[in-house]
Amino acid sequence: MRPIKITQQKIVDSIGKFKVIKIERLVEGLDCSNWTLFNKLKGLYYTSYNFKGQYITLKDTPIFDENGIWEYQQVRFSNQGNVEETICYIVDRSPAGISVGEIAEILQIRTHNQLLKCRRKGLLVSVQYGRNQVYYSLDEKTRRHQIETRETMMRESLKPIKQKTPSNKTIIDVLLVMVKHNEMKPENIIHILTSMGKRMNKSDVTWVINEYGIKKNSCKL
Repeated sequence: MRPIKITQQKIVDSIGKFKVIKIERLVEGLDCSNWTLFNKLKGLYYTSYNFKGQYITLKDTPIFDENGIWEYQQVRFSNQGNVEETICYIVDRSPAGISVGEIAEILQIRTHNQLLKCRRKGLLVSVQYGRNQVYYSLDEKTRRHQIETRETMMRESLKPIKQKTPSNKTIIDVLLVMVKHNEMKPENIIHILTSMGKRMNKSDVTWVINEYGIKKNSCKL
């Protein structure tokens, strides 16, 4: 008996029923080899970049996000193909380059080895900031802008956040407790105010103590 010929359309229809299917399950159902499968599907499919590339989907199925990533039931695909090409694509489009942690968050896989390969192949440029490695585009103009943006972000993150001034009512409530109860500990002041039915957060109480510089001994009536 002659073996049944597997057509491209039969393979396409089989994948389409599931959106995403494990390659092993697909070839078993079609009773064909991996070689036959991929030979018939040239240019029509993506394989997953996670789960060791064991899953397949048709090219017209994914709806990719801004990073070219599509996820279906934890199986993830990239419109760039493999992980290295995906990393380069994301880094080139990033306004401030990409750190190791940031790219891992986007791709949801460990990318340390692939990042090293990209750098060694001359596909990306990396800069060390303390213990953090950031990867930038190979294009000089893009890289210059990315580095400037990244370093501005880093400087901004080091600036202390200026606390909003508490309301006049909050200031008066805290000062009255400090004077009446001869109390300087924020947690004790909060406890007293809470027992009076007044809500107060520690940052506001600390602000009043620091701003008015009241000494414990001067709180006595």
